[in-house]
Amino acid sequence: WALKKAKAESMIGPDDTSAIFHSLNTHRKYLTHLTAAFESHPQSLHAIAIKTNPHPAILKQVVEWGFGLESASMEEVQLAIQAGCPYRKIVFDSPVKTKREIKLCHDTMPGMLVNANSLEELKR
Repeated sequence: WALKKAKAESMIGPDDTSAIFHSLNTHRKYLTHLTAAFESHPQSLHAIAIKTNPHPAILKQVVEWGFGLESASMEEVQLAIQAGCPYRKIVFDSPVKTKREIKLCHDTMPGMLVNANSLEELKR
């Protein structure tokens, strides 16, 4: 129904190669379920992968609901910041972080969580 409506209202044209349809109600329902599953761990951070929901409006809504964002690249870190996500709720989890990216996060984004994906990366 959503695709038919989008076409009927000229939101999608013949030159469009992709579209994102998203139910905020369903998304909220699943995130509420996730939060409830970790009720006994109130300090846990639920960070939603930006790659699964890349639209800026969706990212902003997730942040407004109190969730963090997981970034797999510096470009995704910027999307998280633009969505209003506080540094302390951004998880930078790229397996190929450069020394420069790690230093940039450390020096300019206080509190950001940077995951180490290998023992070798700890040396950087």
